[in-house]
Amino acid sequence: MAHWGADSLAYHAAGFDYRVDHGAFFQVNRWLVDALVEKVTRGHSGKLAWDLFAGVGLFARQLTTIFARVVAVESAPSATAAA
Repeated sequence: MAHWGADSLAYHAAGFDYRVDHGAFFQVNRWLVDALVEKVTRGHSGKLAWDLFAGVGLFARQLTTIFARVVAVESAPSATAAA
């Protein structure tokens, strides 16, 4: 949801709430996000998962429900602050 003058957008996707600040990455097609997260994470579990180019943590957040430890790697300061 966007509000005039706000510093960020709020999204609810794949069971989690996300804050997307100016300059941060989030999947563009919000209508397919839940299906995309399901497709990427389904059938995986274990001790450690890496989410490279994590953005605001779309996959990392979901991975925390099925992996013991998740490492999200992101270089954009606005994305890491939101994650």
